[in-house]
Order: sequence, then structure tokens, then C-alpha cells
Amino acid sequence: MKLKFILLTLLIIVNGCASKNTSNINELELVSMIQLINNPEKYDGKKIEIRGYFIIAFEESVIYLNKIDYDIANTKNGIWLSVSKEFMKSQNIELPYKGYICIDGIFKKNKKNSTSSYSGTLKDIDYVSRIVSREENGNVSD
Repeated sequence: MKLKFILLTLLIIVNGCASKNTSNINELELVSMIQLINNPEKYDGKKIEIRGYFIIAFEESVIYLNKIDYDIANTKNGIWLSVSKEFMKSQNIELPYKGYICIDGIFKKNKKNSTSSYSGTLKDIDYVSRIVSREENGNVSD
């Protein structure tokens, strides 16, 4: 009887820990590009949603804080996206594409001695959506 009780208790503890870890991994946090660039260690390994100016073309897949950072190649204000062109097409993003997007994925900060010029990488991307400006949407008031 004691053995059954001990096994049942262990099973409950193991199940509780497993479900707690899974829920933390699956939580999605909306993060600004500024928060992400300033505190990459806070978001390392977490599922996040970010918005910014995106470029996908030949050998380039980056989301920047804004279009100006893209124009002047300010890569420290950019996050490399580990995403396939096929996935982007499945999300109705025509290639090559430049514009503002909203995107979800797991953030990985660069290692201390990384040679990457970007502030990190977004991987395991499962959602991408074009952001339409107020002007494009017809919601501009003077």
C-alpha cells in the first residue's frame, strides 16, 4: 500500500513539473524591438511576438526596428530570421518582400563572442502577418 502511495505521489509530481515547463515554453509574449535589443538575455529561449520592418530576399531575412535602420544597414537594430522562403509564401508573403510585419517565434540571443552583426535570431517561426499602415487601410484623418 505504501509503495502505491509513493508511486502515485511521484507520478503527480513528475506530471506537474512536465506540464509547468510546457506551459512556460508555449506562452507568447509581445515584445517591442527596443526591449528585445536592449535586454536579449531576458527573452533568450522564449516564444515572442515582435513587429518591425522586414526584408526577405536572396540570402537576407531580417526584421529591423524600422525602415531607416534597414536603409542605413544598422544591423544591431535587426534580428535575423531563421525562416524558409516556402514558409513565407505559405503565409501569403510574396518574395522578395520589404514591409512591416508581425511575427512569432523563439528568440535566441547571440553568444558573447558571436561574429553575427545582428542582435539575435528568431527561430521556430509559426506565424507571420503583414502589417498594413493606416494610410494603406484608409484610416488616415487630417
